[in-house]
Amino acid sequence: MFQTSRHLAILLTIILFLTKCGSAIHPSDSEDISNKNDAAQNDFIVVPNELIHEQSIDSLFTPRLFQELKAVYEKSNHTAYWHSSLGLNDNGIAVIALFEKASSYGLNKDFYRINDNQQSLAEMDIQISRNFLLFAHHHIFGIIPFERSSQSYNPINTPLDTLPLSLLFAENPVQALFHLSDSLHPSPEYKNLLTALDHYCNNTHLTIETLKVPIAKTDSIKSYEMAKKALLLHGYIDSNATSMELMEGLQIFQLHNGLEPDGKIGKYTAQALSKSTYECWLQAALTLQKWRWEKDWPLDVFYVNIPAYTLRVYENNQLKQEHRVVVGTSWTPSPTLNSKLEYFILNPEWYVPSSITQGELIPKMQKDPTYLKRNNYSLVSKDGKSLEDIDWSTANSSNFKYTIKQGKGSSNALGLVKFIFNNPYSVYLHDTPSKSFFEKDIRSYSHGCIRVQNPFQLVEYILTREKGAFTMDDVSTILANKTQKTITPKLVYPIRIRYMCSTATPNNELITHLDIYKKESVLLEILKPLLPCP
Repeated sequence: MFQTSRHLAILLTIILFLTKCGSAIHPSDSEDISNKNDAAQNDFIVVPNELIHEQSIDSLFTPRLFQELKAVYEKSNHTAYWHSSLGLNDNGIAVIALFEKASSYGLNKDFYRINDNQQSLAEMDIQISRNFLLFAHHHIFGIIPFERSSQSYNPINTPLDTLPLSLLFAENPVQALFHLSDSLHPSPEYKNLLTALDHYCNNTHLTIETLKVPIAKTDSIKSYEMAKKALLLHGYIDSNATSMELMEGLQIFQLHNGLEPDGKIGKYTAQALSKSTYECWLQAALTLQKWRWEKDWPLDVFYVNIPAYTLRVYENNQLKQEHRVVVGTSWTPSPTLNSKLEYFILNPEWYVPSSITQGELIPKMQKDPTYLKRNNYSLVSKDGKSLEDIDWSTANSSNFKYTIKQGKGSSNALGLVKFIFNNPYSVYLHDTPSKSFFEKDIRSYSHGCIRVQNPFQLVEYILTREKGAFTMDDVSTILANKTQKTITPKLVYPIRIRYMCSTATPNNELITHLDIYKKESVLLEILKPLLPCP
């Protein structure tokens, strides 16, 4: 986890860099404005200390931020920061433009509005400084108080929100803010989502209007009529769309909602079409909030996102591989966690958890006494008992004290490889013989472990990085001989399993995933009053 001193060092480095480079925040700003501000740079406006009063403290602008506000003007010898006598300087112009784009950052621009009625330039300067500190705090740490993070289905580290944000008031404060954000939140997933949300806000009319779209099986004519209205509302077609354009728009919409683009209005497509554009925006704002709670995100990581059903391999923040995954059902959900790869096993055996034995295998044996033997299961017992020695008709959770093991092979529930990492839930990544599940829209079928499509691409990635004695040819030989082999890598491979319902496509389109575990409702209700429809 980052230490406060490290955060401060990062911030000071950014400020020093920006001060030295002296680059403008907005190169596109007109030369006239720059010249006007240069001419007036010595025409200071005095900001009397008595104007900086505690009336600015409220439920959002905390006493600590108020102390930061006072520090800003103590540092500037009580001269205006955003103004000259001619009006807003370049920094002022840039920060007002930033406030206007707050929706693109999943924030509420009403929090940062400037009241210019009957205010002196000094009073307006203080208000801009206050709003910039508030915006910076929201952009770095989020808008929801950290104490509510326990309601997030993500492991959260203790936040270090004591960074002296007044240090952002350097030559280019907006640039300084973005550099600090990039250093504290390095994940490409977060940055790509910011870009996608900006694109969404620029191209979508945000409204709370919804349309109830029925599934096609219920009423196909009404279903497609309502789908056309919903696609028009979401901006995927225009009012004169042909049948072909309607189908193309529907398929793109399905992709942007994590669904297979088959053009059919099934349960999940109808559910997605029935959302408002505001709900999609709010979901993205919540996901950004959860990313802002993240601390010390690794540059090299195996990242599983449960609602997206994906495993992404990042090396130095560059995407190297992407795999479809199958996750736990809603009653056996996959956990969110932080860990690292310890080893992987070729041709693994499966020691069946007692919950699965009690809930599934015993009932199956009571219906079909040959089931276990046919599927390569055996009994693990200290007294030498075998499957044939058990009276399955009377077996239950209280009297069945044995462990059941499934032998290695392609029919094993773990497939031909499993990846082990330390965690309190006894879950792991693994292969599977049930390949057909990877083709489904909603891939929540496991008992909590993560099934990985094309897992040997992951094996090859690890062995290539390891540059050790084992090669993929050795792996092929081991698999062919049906021998079991454990391989322990020397490098560190962090694993992060998260629950993020908004992601981005490679071309920066927003994707809104189904909240399969219904984990987001509490936080969304907290956000709604803070982030009403813009």
